[in-house]
Amino acid sequence: MYKWRESGSILYSQSQKCFNIESNMQLFLIVSWRGVMGFFNNERRIEGKTAKDWIEMGIDSFNQCKYSIAVDSIEKSIELNPDNASAWYNLGLALSFSDQWFEALNAFDKAITINPEYAEAYYNIGLILSDLDQNEKALNAFNKAITINPEYADAWSSRGMELRDLGQYPEALAAFNKVLELDPSNAMVWINKVHTLTKLKRYEEAIAAYDIVVRFDSQNETPWIKSLLPEKNELLIKFQNQL
Repeated sequence: MYKWRESGSILYSQSQKCFNIESNMQLFLIVSWRGVMGFFNNERRIEGKTAKDWIEMGIDSFNQCKYSIAVDSIEKSIELNPDNASAWYNLGLALSFSDQWFEALNAFDKAITINPEYAEAYYNIGLILSDLDQNEKALNAFNKAITINPEYADAWSSRGMELRDLGQYPEALAAFNKVLELDPSNAMVWINKVHTLTKLKRYEEAIAAYDIVVRFDSQNETPWIKSLLPEKNELLIKFQNQL
């Protein structure tokens, strides 16, 4: 069910999740946790623990890939403090990694109801909808995330992928170019740009982008990158046939 993306919350197969969690998920959890400490009411408790205690336990369990325990802990935090948008957001992440897609959508929706400017929640809604093959709805979610945060590179990248899947290649290319303005060294977006330029039959530009990706490959020792590219000889032949 998973689509390949370079970052986000539901990007990896079950076998890859724990391997990638620190680099791809923990940042979201930390970002969503900052600045919300004051929203916890430490007087109310469940099993002797406060809302702050429960969400800290939930985040710790999440980072150990214990998703069902994370869900249970964060739900207890929400029971004590239902108006914390960050807690609902983190619940959505934990549910996503538990493959509870619709429950995760409900949690992200709740986070947005409390905080309509929660760009990360819109982004993760878009990821789930995309994996459910609801491309138009996913695109709308990514657009909302970008409206809130115009420099949200991951949202721009996912917007580009949805547009590409919908056959809107010029718009997809514009989205990928925006990502590369924000993050010029993003190899995966360069790969997406190569494929999109190829769809547009702009082979000379595709070859130039291809060469940039290959340089990333040689510098970062990531041989899988080249496996995601079309054969350069094919691009050269198609370019020569255009002349």
